Amino acid sequence: MSRTLCCILLSLHALAQTDSLSQNAHNEDPSNDSIRFSPFRFSLVATASAGIITLAHLQNYNSWWKGERGPFHVAEDGTQYLHADKLGHLYFTYVTSDMISRSLHWSG
Repeated sequence: MSRTLCCILLSLHALAQTDSLSQNAHNEDPSNDSIRFSPFRFSLVATASAGIITLAHLQNYNSWWKGERGPFHVAEDGTQYLHADKLGHLYFTYVTSDMISRSLHWSG
């Protein structure tokens, strides 16, 4: 049941995407689609991204692994969360890549 629901939702999501190569995919003026690189905007995006990634790593380290060092191992979580965490990872990755893509597009 859950696999069927996941397949349906992912299929619908794929159909809902717009063609990014079409001229008016985002209702923008096609004549204004030239690449104008802005060093200030790019450095702003790069600095903000590096800062956010660093802070997220430090927060994750302090929340999960501080003081609990051990050899590397893989733990099977089984069906504890009914694999909902996998959908969370998928959605987070999609949102993050979309934000980074839009930020880099804005920077030039």
